[in-house]
Amino acid sequence: MWRRLLTGLAVLAVLAGCASPPQYALATVDVPVGMCKDKTLAEEMAGFSDSAPAVPCTAPHTLETYGSGTLPEVVSTLGPERPGPEILAGVTDAACSYDPIRPYLGATALDSTWGIEVFVKFPTRAEWAAGVRTVLCDLAVGTSRPPRATLPLKDALKYTDSARLRMCRSGTTVVTCDQPHDAERAGDVDASGADADRTARCQAAALTYAGAAKPSRVVLNDGTAECWVTGQEQTTGTVRTGLVAR
Repeated sequence: MWRRLLTGLAVLAVLAGCASPPQYALATVDVPVGMCKDKTLAEEMAGFSDSAPAVPCTAPHTLETYGSGTLPEVVSTLGPERPGPEILAGVTDAACSYDPIRPYLGATALDSTWGIEVFVKFPTRAEWAAGVRTVLCDLAVGTSRPPRATLPLKDALKYTDSARLRMCRSGTTVVTCDQPHDAERAGDVDASGADADRTARCQAAALTYAGAAKPSRVVLNDGTAECWVTGQEQTTGTVRTGLVAR
């Protein structure tokens, strides 16, 4: 579901009450959770550090910061020059945790996302020489050249426009739910027991997810029982119940 990339895009949602984000680049240690940035060039996205100014998360942007991280001591004690790309690339998994992402997106145990990637940004060379070791943990929707979004990712799965982030299938191909699809993932259930038991658990999950009785199927994947709400025809959008308009 998550894929971590070395580059970083500050696509964090704007903090409540922050109506006018600065039009200059913030120091790494000053970047707040929920700040968005617009980086569209491949060289910007491939950079190890982030020096782009903030933009409102309701304006076109590519990146959003969901948190910050720390480097392993074996790397953070290096200096005064910032380590090379081979060393930094080896610590990206340790630098930014996946744990805060689901709460940041407003996801419950039944909500599954697709196409959201983690980008890691390190201190600039000047910041590193000054002793900064804070790492930015950013989110982007897309791949190496993510589409420009006009809505924040903060609590995005609570809203009716969340189909662009949810996991669906068109046949056997995984797509986001704003694309034509015939099944939508409704979380995972306990994979133990007989097929009938798993099916019953998935039917219960599908009922909670969709708010009404819907056909469902179970897909076993490495010991996990995935639950999918299914339909006879292709559609777009989400069947998730309990969502609100922005």
